Amino acid sequence: MLSGQLKDLQTDYLDLYLIHVPCPCKGMNSFAISNINFSGSQFLRMFQAIGVSNFNEEQIQRILDNATVKPHNLQVETLCL
Repeated sequence: MLSGQLKDLQTDYLDLYLIHVPCPCKGMNSFAISNINFSGSQFLRMFQAIGVSNFNEEQIQRILDNATVKPHNLQVETLCL
């Protein structure tokens, strides 16, 4: 899937691959966790850095505890009322 995205973009690598989760709900879907657990060599070949968007604290901690390559970027949504 990821190599197909690179092919669609007509490039060999991305500076940043941002994984977006639509809401910081409990648990984490298997799609998100599988995209974060890259092996080091595969990661370095395709992406300079990886990031996550709208992950809650528990989800981020699970990634940090289990992923071989840690996220370099965290994008958060802030709501000002």
